[in-house]
Amino acid sequence: MNKQIILSNEDEAFALLEQIANGNFNSNLSEINFGDWSKLTIRLTGDKFHSSITPTVMKGLIDVQNGIYKSYCVMRYGTESTRQLTDDERKKLEILVIVTEGSALIEAFLGPIAEELSKGVFDNMPVEAKITLILLILFGYGTYKSIAAYMANKKEIRLKEIEESSRTDVEKEQLKTELERLKLVTDSHNKNLETLAKITQKYPEAQKVTQTIQDSQESLIRAVVAAEPDSIEMQGVEIPVQAAEILVATTRHQWLETRLDGEFRILQIDSSNAANLKIKILSSSGAEHTATLQDETMERRHLDLISKALLDRAKLFLTINAKKLNSNIKDITIIAAKAIDQ
Repeated sequence: MNKQIILSNEDEAFALLEQIANGNFNSNLSEINFGDWSKLTIRLTGDKFHSSITPTVMKGLIDVQNGIYKSYCVMRYGTESTRQLTDDERKKLEILVIVTEGSALIEAFLGPIAEELSKGVFDNMPVEAKITLILLILFGYGTYKSIAAYMANKKEIRLKEIEESSRTDVEKEQLKTELERLKLVTDSHNKNLETLAKITQKYPEAQKVTQTIQDSQESLIRAVVAAEPDSIEMQGVEIPVQAAEILVATTRHQWLETRLDGEFRILQIDSSNAANLKIKILSSSGAEHTATLQDETMERRHLDLISKALLDRAKLFLTINAKKLNSNIKDITIIAAKAIDQ
């Protein structure tokens, strides 16, 4: 009989996800205690926030709940439609939200969901797929690393958009100064991205789950900002209100910077124009894109890796910038390539 696995924090949970990604997992679901460490915490201050939350903030929490429903449906039923959910499934996937007196401290506990899911709610799924779903929900919705990674990526995108905008230099500097007040720790971000890329290779549905989580995070931050608090703290991270406003500001019909980092196969390299190579790539979810290289400043070793991957039919971890409007993607640019340990 294998030893009981007890997860007491987000690092241990992600280490287990890495084991699954690398094919080193050999335990049973019944041997895992997912613990009660995963929770979404939000602290808001202001006249409207005394042991209570506004309808605007509640909408953000409902979006998180719907994100959990969608994540489950994607992994079990292969669709984001929540119409598939039974009443029993909905009940078992509900988050428990507690609002503490004083400045509104909102805590949404994810641990009970893991406990219910591990009891066999979805017996038709492979054990590793079940554990992957549980860990993605616990990690994605209830950890500092997840929200910090999301905000760091949004911050990078927003800074670039500001620089390329038609605003005056003074306006640009004011906006950038506000964003720079947002201090985040993302020391393991790249490693986490590689692990998630491997997971999506094994379970393509996991890519949709991570996107659903990111959409929920954005909806929640938008809701919190719209509630106009005096101060915001999420997962223990102080978020300057003005920085948060800039972070989630969008313009209708505007192409927004995004990232498509992940594992890809190189299908074709079109070198008919040496100054503008076109590279056809295939994502782990089966989506084909045509990308270009960053520019002449890109190190030669990245192109060498891409060329070798084409010949060897091997996968690469690509760091990619792009622009997105609704479901449309354009200006796909490879800025780095990294070999994947087999």
